[in-house]
Amino acid sequence: MDDMTLEQGLEKLEELTSRMESGELTLEEMYSLYKEGIDIVKECGKKIDTVEKNMIMINSEGECSEFQ
Repeated sequence: MDDMTLEQGLEKLEELTSRMESGELTLEEMYSLYKEGIDIVKECGKKIDTVEKNMIMINSEGECSEFQ
């Protein structure tokens, strides 16, 4: 996941969800995809946190300050 963009991670989650909803997988396959999905969600969360920490907010006076 480290080499995936946030968008690619979200697309992968959609793919995993579709496969799991198909009803054609064994319990073991479903569990494996579930674990993979959880890892992707965690990595996506980390990427979002990093972006939020780096965002710049412009206040009403036009000055830049770090996003809190």
